[in-house]
Amino acid sequence: MTKRILVATDGSDKAREAVTMAANIATALGARLTILQSSCMG
Repeated sequence: MTKRILVATDGSDKAREAVTMAANIATALGARLTILQSSCMG
């Protein structure tokens, strides 16, 4: 059984789609969703 889902995002459109999909999956499974946002400094 999946209890946790980790999804990384960089703020791009495709990453936002992945976050939405991960949220839907987490809801369906009753899992905890953790979102990791990355950014480039420089």
